[in-house]
Amino acid sequence: MSVLLRLNSAILAILSAGAALAGGVTTEPAIDPLAKYRSNDEIHGLYEVRAEAKDFLDRQNARDGTDWRPIDPDIRIVVDRCAVPLKSKWTMFESRKSVLVSCSRTVTSAPQRRWELPVSIGSDRLQRNYDIHEAALKFIRSEPTRGGANQEAGYPSASTMVYKCAVPLKAEWRNKDVELSVDIICAKTIDSAPMPRSWRVRVPVT
Repeated sequence: MSVLLRLNSAILAILSAGAALAGGVTTEPAIDPLAKYRSNDEIHGLYEVRAEAKDFLDRQNARDGTDWRPIDPDIRIVVDRCAVPLKSKWTMFESRKSVLVSCSRTVTSAPQRRWELPVSIGSDRLQRNYDIHEAALKFIRSEPTRGGANQEAGYPSASTMVYKCAVPLKAEWRNKDVELSVDIICAKTIDSAPMPRSWRVRVPVT
């Protein structure tokens, strides 16, 4: 019986080692979800749309020392093939900072002559414009006597790029502008942020 037990143990050990080895050999790299959504004669691929957004963000990152990256567009979106090079710029989409990729002239067979497609972005070190908006909204709702109880906070400009704050955000009314607005203030950014280690961002109030 002891011989059989030892034999079974040895066989199991060999099988386990083989499975582990096979697992290591057959491990495949992560597949790009947009790899199959490339351009053809009629459709401009989301793969190329994301690449255009990435090129734009790479230039912005090199200039500003940021780390923006594109987030994959919704694969259900279909746009016509562009006949000219794509262009990109900053925009706000669904209250979030994004890149707007646009085509000013599609191929002659396309039903639409132009299109625009917002591409969401992400960053590990930058403060979201949504967070700044929420801080402004919380502030004006705590002081309804300043200009009316029905005031709403807007969003920073689409080009706003500030590093994450390491301390709670503060707010104060901006008195220099003709239009009512709020300053959102960060007294200390995260340690990985370059100088200056603080910032102030204007948020319009409507």
